[in-house]
Amino acid sequence: MSERLLIVGGTGFIGRNLALNAVKRGYSTTVISLNGPVAEQKLDGVEYLQADIINTKQLQTELKNTKFEYVVNLSGYIDHCSFLEGGQNIIDAHFVGCLLYTSPSPRDKRQ
Repeated sequence: MSERLLIVGGTGFIGRNLALNAVKRGYSTTVISLNGPVAEQKLDGVEYLQADIINTKQLQTELKNTKFEYVVNLSGYIDHCSFLEGGQNIIDAHFVGCLLYTSPSPRDKRQ
């Protein structure tokens, strides 16, 4: 079974190229983003999911408790103007929330 990679915000230039290289290297690759890719940008071998990562229920529904060995967060959805009014939720979603979808690697010595 190949290692699973989740790319958050993977429909942009960097994310698409990361997904392309991950598939070539044998990773089971999932991209989740607010907006799906345009048809001509879709890659074979990549699973595309659409969700707003600050909507925990929607995220859990889309990921269906799938665990990933690696998560790369390339999402750019941060409204800096509203940081004082709930901005910590956005930070948590971007930097902490993705941890829920990783599973410890057998190589992880912290176990």
